[in-house]
Amino acid sequence: MELRELTVGGLLAQTSARFPARTAMIAGGAAWTYEQLERDTDGLAAGLLSASVGRGTHLGIWAEDRPETILALLAALKIGAVAVMLGACRTASELQNRVSESDVTHLLYGSGIGDTRFPELLTEAAAPRLRWSAALTCEARPGDGNFRQLREAGRQLSPLQLRRAKAAVRPGDTDMILFTSGSTDTPRGVVTTHFARANLAVSQAELLRAIPDD
Repeated sequence: MELRELTVGGLLAQTSARFPARTAMIAGGAAWTYEQLERDTDGLAAGLLSASVGRGTHLGIWAEDRPETILALLAALKIGAVAVMLGACRTASELQNRVSESDVTHLLYGSGIGDTRFPELLTEAAAPRLRWSAALTCEARPGDGNFRQLREAGRQLSPLQLRRAKAAVRPGDTDMILFTSGSTDTPRGVVTTHFARANLAVSQAELLRAIPDD
């Protein structure tokens, strides 16, 4: 396979242009076409920009598997934010260490997993570098934003600002930091790039011989 100079946002935009009415995602009992996914993630990306999230910002995503989480991840990648996936944190100390180690300054959080309540742990954790946080899938803590407010803020942003932010992202930019499980050692952050992730997606589609009707 010939490797392509792509970003995750660029790959989504190309696919949306080719197959706008095809189903892109089914989650939480709802479905999105590629056109809808492109539009919804653009709106959320604009909201993140209004919260001073942009290219190079380390944005923690600490939420359960819900549509809002997927939309937030794609929105962040579109504008060049580094998505730091924190889903495995189960204690305040774990969250504190990973936020500090990965230089997270902005955070999106969910309600929790099992008996673990993310808003409560976030309140317990000491994270002095954290400048902004918002709830994705639950009631926000006092002073925090929420998913609805992000979308509303995005409607106020100039379309030109969003286009410029998306155009500034480069294939070699870091897209995500994923932590190892920690089952045999201290969890370590693994850095990936848009180039690697976009080409992995293309190669998987080719290996599976996926066609537009799949």
